[in-house]
Parts: sequence; structure tokens; C-alpha cells
Amino acid sequence: MSSSDFRYLENLPDSLNIQHKYMPVSHSKAFHCHSHYEIIYTRSENLFYHTEADITPIPANSLVLINTMALHYIGYADEKGPYDRYVLYFDADQILRMNSPEVNLLDCFIRHKGNKNFLAVPDSLRPQIISTLEQMVSIQNETDSLSASDNTSRPAMNHLLLQLELARLLVLINRLFQERFGTPSSLSYQNHSQTVTAICRYIDEHYSEVLSVDQIAKRFLLSRTQLYNVFKEVLGISVTDYLSHVRITQAKSMLINTDYSVEIISQKAGYSNICSFSRAFKARVGNGPLQYRRSQLSRQK
Repeated sequence: MSSSDFRYLENLPDSLNIQHKYMPVSHSKAFHCHSHYEIIYTRSENLFYHTEADITPIPANSLVLINTMALHYIGYADEKGPYDRYVLYFDADQILRMNSPEVNLLDCFIRHKGNKNFLAVPDSLRPQIISTLEQMVSIQNETDSLSASDNTSRPAMNHLLLQLELARLLVLINRLFQERFGTPSSLSYQNHSQTVTAICRYIDEHYSEVLSVDQIAKRFLLSRTQLYNVFKEVLGISVTDYLSHVRITQAKSMLINTDYSVEIISQKAGYSNICSFSRAFKARVGNGPLQYRRSQLSRQK
């Protein structure tokens, strides 16, 4: 990635970062996506979750689970501030090592579909959720206050504490998710969900490269048939569909947020030529890349 590319990336300060955002006024934001997982906990009720399909109000005291490569932004009701929420970003590496054969802490992200990414937090659970988030904010603030030249073990220990609190939060969220939506019926699902989580992470990081089903299957020691079956079982789509989704979503984000030409975007999204990109884009979106860019730019005015 060239240095000029970094101005177009969503500004995620670290592989694990939390902020308590209390804003007196609203501001507009364009659609974006990122390879991090995102958790939002809302304290006020004047926030809106924007996707290309619709705009959904987020109730106060709700958790919003935003998967990797989801095109979205959080909007605000005009003149109805303040806007109060916790925002937590983390990449998969921060939590995968804490998984066990029986527990995939990212399962709540893998399984959610439609409005399942909104979870109203019951009164009985709010103190635990808020206490965990506040503890993470305290650790984050302490870490941010350390000087760059600090050569003690404090930054590393703080990061470990953040990981442990993140794991605690994900345990609470997964329990709540299972109470609302049940547990998977397949005995093999939990193991397969961890495999799919790892494959999705790999695709999210390497979508711009030459990738094939055979390469992915070989890397994860699966046959083509096994790869197809585990993806269908866990996500309901094939690995080819997921790769196409990631590439087109990244292309959309670049069309909205950059001034790159369609040819450059096609290359950065992993397509071998502009013709194959345009065909794939129109097949999934319904119109071509330039028409999509124009429609989104006019929407933001």
C-alpha cells in the first residue's frame, strides 16, 4: 500500500481502541468500511444506523455489532444532541487467541443477520456492560497518557488488560445473543464458525491480491467441498460470494471517499481488469461504478 492510500482509510487508531464519545452537536459522515470489528453501546436515543438499504434508529442502551467490511455510518438527529455512546474497535487477532474449541467469542458477529446486530440491553445487564466499558476507557486513557518514550512494561500490560476486558464484554454479548436468538443446532457448528472466522479474516486482509477457492482451501487444509460446506453452514453463502462481497464493498467505499479512477479502484479491489470489475459491480449493485459514485455524491449534498 502506498503512503497516499492512508488518507483514504477509516481512521482506526489501534488494533484495539475504545472511546466514550459525548458530542454536543451532530456531524455528517460518508459510508465507510473497515477490517476491524466494531461495537457501539448507545447511551442516548438520537443515533441512527445508516446502510445503503435503510436508516434505522438505535434505541438507547443498545449494543450495535458491526461486522468487518460492512458499509455503514452512524448518523445523528439534527438539533437533538448530545450524542452519547461508547465506540470500540478491535481486529480479530486481539481475541482469536482467547477462543477455545467450545467457544468462539466472535460468534455474535458471524451469526447476526438483518436487525440481529442490534441488541437491547436489559436493565439487569446494564451495570456489567457499562462497568466493563468504563474500565476499558480508563485503561485506554491511562495508556494514551504514557509518553512515546516509555520503556517500561506498562503499555504492554495495559494492552493485555484491554484484551481481557474485551473478552469479558464479548462473553456477556454472546450470552445475550444466545438468549435472544438461540444456540446453533449443529454440533459441528462451533468448530466450523472458528474456521470461517479465520478464513474471513484472511480474505479481509488479502482481497486485493490474486485469490482463488483452491488457494484458500489449501491454506486452511480443506477440500473445495469442505470449504463450500462450512461457509454455507455458518454464513449461508459460499466463499466466492464472500470474496466478491468484500471486493465490491471496498470498491464502493473508495468510490465514495476517494478521487481514484475506476481503473485504479478495480486494481485495488482485486480485479484483474476494469471490464471484469465493471461487470461484477453492475451484477451486484445494479448500476455501474461511475453511476454509483455520482448517486452517492449527490446523496451527501
